[in-house]
Amino acid sequence: MQSYRSWPVVNPGIGRLLEEQEINLPLVPVEEKTDYQLNEIHREFLFIRNPNMAHYDTTAREGWIRMTPTVGRFKDEKGSPTYLGLRQPSLWFEYTAAMDIQLASGGEAGIAVIQGENHTLKLAVHVKDSEKVIQLITTIDGVDEVHGETKVTASELELKFVGEGQKLKGIVVADNKEIVVAEDVATHYLSTELAGGFVGCTVGIYTSSDVEEPGYVDANWIKLTK
Repeated sequence: MQSYRSWPVVNPGIGRLLEEQEINLPLVPVEEKTDYQLNEIHREFLFIRNPNMAHYDTTAREGWIRMTPTVGRFKDEKGSPTYLGLRQPSLWFEYTAAMDIQLASGGEAGIAVIQGENHTLKLAVHVKDSEKVIQLITTIDGVDEVHGETKVTASELELKFVGEGQKLKGIVVADNKEIVVAEDVATHYLSTELAGGFVGCTVGIYTSSDVEEPGYVDANWIKLTK
């Protein structure tokens, strides 16, 4: 019996792809979401590897998500640090998160741009007794560098990244006062050309700790615009 194989037909009648092609499909409007209330886990949110969802509680405080620190850090190639991210949409963007940081001394929380384990940028809040030290830290090839630092006592903070092409500014708002932690920080090292990989960057909120009773971080909302 003779058998026949079916081969795909590319662009019937022409047989090749054109530089411009008319596609007769209906247009479906898509809403561009910029504001996220953190009383739920939105489908756009991303985690690192296999998250322990017990660290993300939307019932502990109405209208907020409670994030419990994990021991894992971004440099850990096996664990899943507590992190709630979105795809970075552009080199020109603003990302802001409203957080209430109730961590024990030795805890850390903040916002981060992540390309991979060894290529990150963080606006990190380090809790030391009653004081909070906020640093903008880049990690390049696994090596950390601090670009700016400020101290606050408030627990409720707004943390902000302003991406301006291949430069970034880190800002904290505490007690209605805006403080620029660092600006004109180079971000080209987060590109796939330099850092490798192929999936691009995410930006999000995170928390980690090395102590046995770490406390928690409540996050109320985030906003991401381009």
